[in-house]
Amino acid sequence: MNYDHPDSLETDLLVEHLKELKAGRAIDCPLYDYSLHNRSDEVIRIEPKPVILVEGILLLADERIRDLLDIKIYVEADADERILRRISRDVEER
Repeated sequence: MNYDHPDSLETDLLVEHLKELKAGRAIDCPLYDYSLHNRSDEVIRIEPKPVILVEGILLLADERIRDLLDIKIYVEADADERILRRISRDVEER
């Protein structure tokens, strides 16, 4: 599984969830288990708030998501710093 490709994301579900939150409705967000390469049985209940922060390296790749975001901020980091952070994250979380 290539987690750095937009096809690895459940973009349709993210779009649906963003629409629900913007409409003032709570969502049940599924958790992903990287050791199983699949969703776990757990979900996180997310209540709507005046400000919703959404982050991810591929977040702005889909026009539908970009259209749902009121403000978009892109942060660029040094390539060496990115790879060190990724290795550290993968060792700890995956």
